[in-house]
Amino acid sequence: MYSTPLAPSREVLTALDEPDIEIEYPLLTETHPPGGIPMQCENELLLPYKWYKKLRCWFLVSDNWVVQSGIVRGYLGLYHERFLHLLSFPYVIHPFSNFYCVWVSVICFLLTISLIIEPYLISFQWYDFVKNKNKAYSLTMSVLLLMDMALTFIVGRADPNTMRVILDPIVVRRKYMSCKFWFDLVTRFPYDSIILASLSDADEMVKTKLATVRLVAFFVKLFRFQKVYSFLYRCATAFHFSAWGTQMLIHGFLVAFCVHWGACLHWLLPDVFNAGLAKPQEMSWVTKHNLWKTEYHIQYINSFLRSLGNLLTLDGGDFTPRLPEEMFCTALLIVVAQSIFAFFVSTFSSMIIEFQKEDDRYLEMLACVEEYLRFRRIPEWLRQRVLTYYDKKYKGHSYSEKQILDTMSTNIRLDVLAHSNTVLIDSCYLFADAPLNVRLSLVQCLTYDICVPGDVMMSSDTNTFNMYFIHEGRFRVFTKFGGCVKMLSTGDFFGETALLCPTTPRLMTTVVAITFAEVYKLSKKAYTKCMLQFPGVHEIIADAAMKKINKELLKFDREIERAEHILQWKEFLKQRRSQKVEEFYRDADANRVPSYYRALQFVYDPD
Repeated sequence: MYSTPLAPSREVLTALDEPDIEIEYPLLTETHPPGGIPMQCENELLLPYKWYKKLRCWFLVSDNWVVQSGIVRGYLGLYHERFLHLLSFPYVIHPFSNFYCVWVSVICFLLTISLIIEPYLISFQWYDFVKNKNKAYSLTMSVLLLMDMALTFIVGRADPNTMRVILDPIVVRRKYMSCKFWFDLVTRFPYDSIILASLSDADEMVKTKLATVRLVAFFVKLFRFQKVYSFLYRCATAFHFSAWGTQMLIHGFLVAFCVHWGACLHWLLPDVFNAGLAKPQEMSWVTKHNLWKTEYHIQYINSFLRSLGNLLTLDGGDFTPRLPEEMFCTALLIVVAQSIFAFFVSTFSSMIIEFQKEDDRYLEMLACVEEYLRFRRIPEWLRQRVLTYYDKKYKGHSYSEKQILDTMSTNIRLDVLAHSNTVLIDSCYLFADAPLNVRLSLVQCLTYDICVPGDVMMSSDTNTFNMYFIHEGRFRVFTKFGGCVKMLSTGDFFGETALLCPTTPRLMTTVVAITFAEVYKLSKKAYTKCMLQFPGVHEIIADAAMKKINKELLKFDREIERAEHILQWKEFLKQRRSQKVEEFYRDADANRVPSYYRALQFVYDPD
């Protein structure tokens, strides 16, 4: 039973999209902890300094599970991804790196503030919008978004379907230019800042041009919400939100965004079309409610209620629009409200139907289990244990993994199993020197199982027939006398003696689950059948085990030798102190001993 990071070895993996090319690199060792720059890539760096290595790690795939969003699996997958990145395209930024995560977070935070403040300034306080400080903020936001566009050309791209990361800059640029480039360019270019810079106070058409600037700035900035939408989806994926939680988060932001921008549009259109008139139009809803000269917050509240009425009641509220611009605004918001409502209903209806089908199958299976337990008169404590096992194993679903895998083709099934379980095999020192095809064959032999707290996986003085790999959970190892000697957790393994011994071995330890755990089991029968297909591989695995045992024995001998040295040194100190005490009381006179404490000080500190 060993922990995965302590296995110094080498492994062979395929390179990028070329399965015929194999890359050999060292696994994680004690001297080279997880993370950082892979050892074989350190010579390729421009500078050998420690600070430069830390800086380069900011542009590689992150070791933070929130940032990487599950794109890699464990420390071995992290090491593999960083190695391939530095080997293939070292100067491309990984889309799941710390740097790009911070950059996108800052951009989206500033953009969210901009999408809240700028439409309000454009609609209600337009003279504040054209002031220098607000013009500078708007121009800075546009420049940052253009910089984000430029950065997209050197940032890898994650395929949303396969979650594979594309780091080839030519492919990234081609995909970006073919879909989103022109949309981003149109919505991020600072038209308003350029037009405002060309205006002068002596211009006779300043009011008309200013009205044009307000309309252009309003509708151009409207489409920038797409950046925030994609960021929200990525955050929901990173924090493992459920499908229900993701849709609630995105729909909540979308509804709040539409209500706020609808309120600003309800005021903007009448204000723009009445800007060149000596007297406001009497048929306008603003004139009917006498809102032209009221406070800004009163104007916004009335516009907000009007926008909310359009979205909720799908009509014009308590006032029917009479002017063309107000009719257009009301009709536009009603169409948006219908679209959101239809999207909301269709999305959540399909989700509820799917959840209901899955729950029905799961509850039907649980009902059969409960009926069986009642028929067998299983006691209550054991009944709860069985139901807890089923709840943890199926987690609300009732599909059979074996049935699903059996319906797949051989190559697809191998890819699925390799993605899920290759790390478990590769992290074991026994199979580190085994060929790649042998490890892939062993991956297909693993069977999934669930453990509940208190399950005894192996017991001392009994025979074992399986080796276990811990995918998730914690176990405690006891000696045959009841003493706890070790804790095992995610990534560790135990029971390897079942595969190596020609006869069935008797265990000296007991392994007990202390939390809910997911394990993969490799039986001796499946292992033997696999080894028959690859003659000579079992000897390689046995040699690796013997090397590990010799290393552990050498380490144990050193510990024993060190303990003997410590005992000899303690015995020497004890004899030396006894001699000093005897000499002190033999040579010293009673009057020359000041106190009992001085004698004790001399005994414990004779020098």
